[in-house]
Amino acid sequence: MCPSSQIIDAVVAARILNATLVVPKLDQTSFWKDASDFAEIFNADWFISFLSKDVRIVKELPKIGGKLWAPHRMRVPRKCTQRCYLNRVLPALVKKHVVRLTKFDYRLANRLDSDLQKLRCRVNYHALRFTDPIQEMGEKIIQRMRERSTYFIALHLRCPHFKFS
Repeated sequence: MCPSSQIIDAVVAARILNATLVVPKLDQTSFWKDASDFAEIFNADWFISFLSKDVRIVKELPKIGGKLWAPHRMRVPRKCTQRCYLNRVLPALVKKHVVRLTKFDYRLANRLDSDLQKLRCRVNYHALRFTDPIQEMGEKIIQRMRERSTYFIALHLRCPHFKFS
């Protein structure tokens, strides 16, 4: 699953839970061995600003008494419904205050209320913008590809982990 799909679903999960989403940490342990973070790939300020009416997003967990909160790790079942998130994740979130959802691929059902489906579209088509250097590089690659061929490639990024508070 494409990480952008996971990011989209994390925003929707945060909305379902009425929780604050922490800007995702991308998996840096995969075979890609890429140490870049969310803000090096996506325009984090635009992401936060664009979605501000839908869900609260912060760049990092707040410090309480000078210490970062330790998130409670949990995994939800595949294709978890809105009710599933409210029954499984919300109680842990209320009790622990910070929850880190791991292995987030396909963790949100495809059949959701229309307002949540619309939120998915807003995240996917408007909120997730590549940083300027990546956008410029992509345009240059497309220009070169169009000059040489009619075939294109797709790049699969890494899987992120999500925290909610």
